[in-house]
Amino acid sequence: MSLANLLRYMSIRRKLSLITLLSAGAALLLTALVAAFYQWFTFHAELADITHSQAHLVARNSTSALLLNDPKLAEQNLGTLGAFDNIEFAALYDRQGKLFARFVAAGQKAQPADFLPASEPAHAHSDVDTHDADEHEHTHAGQALTEHHLDVIHAIDAGHERIGTIYVRSNLSPIYQQMAWSMAVMAGSALAGLGLALLLIAALHPTITEPMAALVGLMRRVSSEKNYALRADDQGKDELATLGRGFNDMLAQIQVRDSALAQHRAQLEQDVAQRTARLNEAQHIAHLGSWEWDIVNDILIWSDEIYRIFGLSPQQFGASYEAFMQFVHPDDRQRMGESIRQALEQPGPEYSQDHRILLPDGSVRHVHEQGDVSFNEAGQAIKMLGTVQDITERKQFEINLRQRTAFFEALVTTSPDGILVVDSQGRKILQNKRMIELFKIPVEVAAAPDDGPQLQFVIDQVVDSQQFGDRVRYLYTHPEESSQDEVVLKDGSILDRYSAPVLDSEGHSFGRIWSFRDITERKRAEEEIRKQQELTTQIIETIPMRVFWKDRELRYLGCNTLFAKDAGLTRPDELTGKSDYDMSWGDRADMYRADDRLVMDSNIPKLSYDEPQTTPDGGVIWLRTSKVPLVNEVDESIGVLGVYEDITAYKLAAQALEESERKFRAIVDASVDGILVTDVQTRKFVIANRAICDMLGYPMEALYGLGVEDIHPAEALAGVQKTFERQLKGEIRMEQNMPVKRKDGSVFFADVSASPITLQGQEFLVGAFHDVTERMQAEERIRDSEARYRNIFENANDIIFLMNTDGTFHSMSPSIERAAGWTAEEWIGKPFVPLVHADDLPVAQAAFQKGLAGESISNLRLRIAKKSGEYFSADLNTTPLSRDLIMGIARDVSERERVEMEIRKLNEELEGKVKERTQQLLTAQEDLLRKEKLAVLGQVAGGISEHHQGRDRQFRAHRVRPAGFGAHQAAASGRGRVA
Repeated sequence: MSLANLLRYMSIRRKLSLITLLSAGAALLLTALVAAFYQWFTFHAELADITHSQAHLVARNSTSALLLNDPKLAEQNLGTLGAFDNIEFAALYDRQGKLFARFVAAGQKAQPADFLPASEPAHAHSDVDTHDADEHEHTHAGQALTEHHLDVIHAIDAGHERIGTIYVRSNLSPIYQQMAWSMAVMAGSALAGLGLALLLIAALHPTITEPMAALVGLMRRVSSEKNYALRADDQGKDELATLGRGFNDMLAQIQVRDSALAQHRAQLEQDVAQRTARLNEAQHIAHLGSWEWDIVNDILIWSDEIYRIFGLSPQQFGASYEAFMQFVHPDDRQRMGESIRQALEQPGPEYSQDHRILLPDGSVRHVHEQGDVSFNEAGQAIKMLGTVQDITERKQFEINLRQRTAFFEALVTTSPDGILVVDSQGRKILQNKRMIELFKIPVEVAAAPDDGPQLQFVIDQVVDSQQFGDRVRYLYTHPEESSQDEVVLKDGSILDRYSAPVLDSEGHSFGRIWSFRDITERKRAEEEIRKQQELTTQIIETIPMRVFWKDRELRYLGCNTLFAKDAGLTRPDELTGKSDYDMSWGDRADMYRADDRLVMDSNIPKLSYDEPQTTPDGGVIWLRTSKVPLVNEVDESIGVLGVYEDITAYKLAAQALEESERKFRAIVDASVDGILVTDVQTRKFVIANRAICDMLGYPMEALYGLGVEDIHPAEALAGVQKTFERQLKGEIRMEQNMPVKRKDGSVFFADVSASPITLQGQEFLVGAFHDVTERMQAEERIRDSEARYRNIFENANDIIFLMNTDGTFHSMSPSIERAAGWTAEEWIGKPFVPLVHADDLPVAQAAFQKGLAGESISNLRLRIAKKSGEYFSADLNTTPLSRDLIMGIARDVSERERVEMEIRKLNEELEGKVKERTQQLLTAQEDLLRKEKLAVLGQVAGGISEHHQGRDRQFRAHRVRPAGFGAHQAAASGRGRVA
């Protein structure tokens, strides 16, 4: 729904609120958008300037690296871009467009190594040009902006020579972050502004809505009560008060006019009846009827003329939409229904259609319908008014005119001539495609209605433009004249130009028609015939054959110079009118003339026969003669044409040829390769040697009855025949691995070398067959070996590589990507040095030198660089493959080292715990021994104490026993020492 329709059904209060909010919101949105665009262009310009400065600085610093061909120095210069957060990628290219050095920011994906901008840097408003008077260096810069990146390209020059290009990619995320923050601030400001607008609306809108509500209430009372005496109160001087006063005036006028309206209505009804009668008469004269359709109730009202157009009596049937559609021609009903449906769905251009109707008598008429649809407030179609006009006569005239026009246009379009029709004012009426093609007229010139631009373009294409233009201007000033001439174009084409006036039956000129026919080929053919005649004469004079021709009476009409010399004459014209009796060979004249008569009488040529001839000096030579009859238009013989060549030398050479053939036969039979000579026309073998007989298993006599299709498998015969044709044409000489079938049906493969020769006017193909069965078996074994190696190479967990003698990688297995993140292609042709840890590099280089010396290396532990910058440990084994290649296998032992380290750590911890436990055991043992000693001393002390107590008792019992006392004391002393 549109905004106008939305506001139509709202209250004034809501309208004012909505309009105020929309106005304030639109202003704030426009301000925010302008600010956003300004900030975007400002941020972008700043970032572009910064990126251009960064690229320009690196380009300046990289000039020496490019001149010195030092990629390492160039990479150091590019590495300075790592200090800038916005730079993602940079690449330096040499003058040939090849990658020279590159920089990839941390965390960014590397760009393709062969990326190079498709064109030179553009000289745009953002270009940066610098010049150094000492170095004579300058750069030209261009840039390209994408959704997420800004690409900057600088062409690097040294003096006036382009030496390279630098490409820098900057991330646009800083701009987006600043823009996001700015948009957040603007959004908050806009929301605050809208809130303030809502507060002002709530405070001020009653000053407008309350007077309007009072006026609306009055209108409702007037509408419901029909009381036009009611009046609105005067509430001020604003527009609403003016509206109230106007409403009061309107009510007063309605009171006055209400009475006059009733009187006028009666008069109108009378006028309508009169006008309706006049309208019906006018419709009958114009064959135009009117109709009205009540869509809601499906009531269709026709004027009387529509009934007459449809072949009905007025008011003969109850008109409705369905009844009307029954009169529409069946082929037009669907289109009519769709057009009416579209007209009823929504307001738009008025309904207008041409269609056919079927009359009750079966005849067909063409009518034109036009209508206009009325819609209610809900947008629903409720009524449709329109007219129907009988256009049958006009349609029939249009059909006839279209047929004649189509016939004429087809005639002009298909004409092989270029046709142009102009009126008396020089405006183009008709022009066919052939006219445009002949003169290669541009589309815009051909489309111009005025003939002037096209005439000037055509004049420019003509060799004699002055004569062409004068003739055109003359004919335009003499409209009654016709003309025909030839026109030569600058491209070599020749056109036959014909022009005639376009006249009516009374001879009045309406314009002029131009016709152009391409006669280039005809002219060329005529010239070709003339040249052919000259060429024929030249050929007759230059061919190494004697040529002569005679009339019906066998008198010489002409000859070439060679024949005249054989006759002892100096010029061919000296022979004209003479006969064979007048020549030096007069003694053989009867024989020659008999042959001539036979050819003329039978009208059949006599070709390539040998005959003797007497020379002017009395000698005899041998001739190979051919004679053909000369005939007229009705195929009657009017003379004879003869040619001959001196074959005396050929006769003498026949014996030498026979000797040569014997030598050739001996050479062919001695050949190791099989040889077959094939007749090209019959495809049969005419010569074979012993070697081919042994290969195929046929005797030599049997081979002469065979052909190409007999010595090759049926499934390969199509390819063999194609190869035969190509060898015959000289396109190829040798075909390898061609299948050949033996007599027993077995197949072997041979390299067949063949070349065409011509012997005595007959074509042959000489082929040499070399059996390559053993070679193919060896190649198959090699392919199997290579496939096994390739399978190991592609699927091995270890890194397998081949290295050239200059220290660069020749190939590398895909496992490098699993182990180190590199792709194999990234190291092909590059040295191994950057892959090895700096501390391990001396050991690696020493091992490489041993490999060059032919030594193998086993279990060399090196640290290898990953693409991420980390290193992993690998055991390396190498062995020389050839003088140019060294094969190596590197096994990742990082996991094994980690496990070994963990085992060593566990062993160390275990040894510490064992030592600690051992110390604890020693301490506990010492404590135990000490406790045991104390326990023994306690037992001894207890025994001594008990012994003394017993002696005391004995002493008290015996009083003095000296001897016994000494013995006990000694015993006590002894025990004490033992303890």
